Amino acid sequence: MWFIFILTFPLISSCVTGRIVDNSTGEFLEGVNIVLIGTPFGGASDTDGKYCIKNIPQGEYIIKASMIGYKTGREKITVLRNNDIVMDFKLELTPMKMQEVTVTAEHLPLSQKITELQIRQNPEHFDIQRVIASCPGVASMEDYSSRISVRGGSPDENLTIIDGFEFPYPTHFGWFGGEGGGITLINEDIVREIKFQPGGFPVNWGDKLSSLIEINLKESDNISSLLDFNLADVKLIFELPIKEKGSTLFSVRKSHLELLNGILQEKISIPSYQDYLGKISFDINKNNKFLILGVKATDNLSFGGDYGPFENIEIKWNNSQNTLGVAWQHLFSENGKFTANATGNAIVWDAYQKGRGKMNASEISLPVSFDLNYKGFESGISYKYLDLYHYFNQFPDTTPTSIPLPGDTIESKAFSYKYASYIRNRFSFSSFSVIPGIRMDYFDLIKKSVVSPRLTVEDKLSSAVILACTIGKYYQSPRYDYLAQNNNLNSEEATHYIVGLKYLLSETSLLSIEAYAKKYENLFVSTSDSTGIDNSGKGYAKGIECLLDKEFFNNLSCMVNYSYSVSKVSDRNGEHYSNWDQTNTINIIGNYKFSGSFDFSIKWRYTTGKPYTPFLGRQQHPVLGKWMPIFGECNSARYPDYQRLDTKLTYSKKLKNFDVSIYLNLWNVYNYENILTYEWDSDYKNRSEIYQFLFTPILGLEIKF
Repeated sequence: MWFIFILTFPLISSCVTGRIVDNSTGEFLEGVNIVLIGTPFGGASDTDGKYCIKNIPQGEYIIKASMIGYKTGREKITVLRNNDIVMDFKLELTPMKMQEVTVTAEHLPLSQKITELQIRQNPEHFDIQRVIASCPGVASMEDYSSRISVRGGSPDENLTIIDGFEFPYPTHFGWFGGEGGGITLINEDIVREIKFQPGGFPVNWGDKLSSLIEINLKESDNISSLLDFNLADVKLIFELPIKEKGSTLFSVRKSHLELLNGILQEKISIPSYQDYLGKISFDINKNNKFLILGVKATDNLSFGGDYGPFENIEIKWNNSQNTLGVAWQHLFSENGKFTANATGNAIVWDAYQKGRGKMNASEISLPVSFDLNYKGFESGISYKYLDLYHYFNQFPDTTPTSIPLPGDTIESKAFSYKYASYIRNRFSFSSFSVIPGIRMDYFDLIKKSVVSPRLTVEDKLSSAVILACTIGKYYQSPRYDYLAQNNNLNSEEATHYIVGLKYLLSETSLLSIEAYAKKYENLFVSTSDSTGIDNSGKGYAKGIECLLDKEFFNNLSCMVNYSYSVSKVSDRNGEHYSNWDQTNTINIIGNYKFSGSFDFSIKWRYTTGKPYTPFLGRQQHPVLGKWMPIFGECNSARYPDYQRLDTKLTYSKKLKNFDVSIYLNLWNVYNYENILTYEWDSDYKNRSEIYQFLFTPILGLEIKF
């Protein structure tokens, strides 16, 4: 059970700010009327298109932007105490009086937005990627990891961007190449919103095959601090304004589960992690803005050795990563923006397993990019310097079938670079738009370039309905540990085909349907003798996703989504289901605000069981005499279906100058025994089940003042 104590001080009323532009020309719009529907709060935009509404009480509102000659824009916002909100509008011209609409270019079926409130209300709010796992088309691989698979793709196919800076390894306890991870290294309490594109993302971004995750951090004009303490870690956050010119944000998080070893009589293996984040956003003047972001994270894990029954097993794991990014944004005209971005990443892995081997690897990258946006035309170039090192020492061992394996050592070091450029434009014809784009990537280490053409077509069938279609090529360059085994690898390739329909049923109801197909080529797979890597793999993923987001009235809302998908690959085992295939997925998320001070959230998830390779029986080795398993076809069996119900109940009360909240999270409410994997004894005769999270209560206390 976790106990959380949060202090926030001092408290200043929240405000909503933003900028309003013409959607077609990008020009700033002056005199736009901004109101919070049903309240006396409002304002108007100035000559730079900016507006500010101050002293807004905590609550949920619908903000409306209206101006003669333009279609009215509406957005639902949530105002939290001591948290400012940035809400921009792109208004569209209308030649005649028409019904007011809320469908905008930012609401295409190809993207999804997760707000700060939705993060807080999710019973798994403590981890960003677990929150994203509630979106349609996303499969959560297991309870013990934050890894996600998007539309049948591997977890390392997802691109994470934080405030415009690329994070190649966004999780603690991640592995070389971007796969794995136990918890997202960004503290969820500093996130303003998440923009998630499960496929068909534009040419501005590349070198990934599946999805784009854009995380935008908070920027506040208020002085505030927050202390969050629980059994797993302690978090400290500071927000300080810079004289109406900008803001600063600092976050520290450190785990302290290792304290249990001072309490328990028998030592156990406990992971340890910590991360530090600093952000400075500064407006030099109305046309120039600087942003600095720094992140440092470390992971440590020791298992076995002196730890009780595991003295014959010893595993040590030490990771560290450091990121520093600097960005400059310049508005050179009413219709144009130029952005320069420079980032430095340094990541080190150090792993050891007694009797098996050890691995050391490092990756230093220095990406620089320049992007131009003028009246809907976008272009950019980027350059990434790479300093790569990989060392792997495998001790002599035996396979599960008792076949001796000789020891092996691989060590390599390389200096290389990646180059990319893109152009993209939007052509609008009344309600019809065409958005073509093309991208070129070059990787010096393999001396090869790839070209990625992409095309999106949108049609506003009515004032509340948008149809969008996308087709495009996507490439992902080889991981360096793969190149250390085979330096003749090509980039993996995927072709996306997507058709989506978004229907605004009402101001508070949305229906979205999207069908997709992905064709994979040149996948990295083990060679026929399992001693190396080549590009002989291929595969496909296809499916359909449905989303219904409905607010029934002010205190009740619900989101339901369903995904059907098939993901298969072909390798040395023939064609079979991929490790990430989950045929059916259902998510139901609801929130109800009682008339008093209670708030209740619920989340239920169901998925088809993951595939695995079964044991058909056992046989005795004719020489060694040991029992060996007889395997069936690759991924021809499935674990039982997964289901889990989580809830969160919050009670809030104002006591003088304090806002007190007590909340109770219940994970896996009906204690469903979801199987993680099967384990066999040394003779492969008896099988046991390894379960995921069982019923887990979490109690928290939050105090703000």
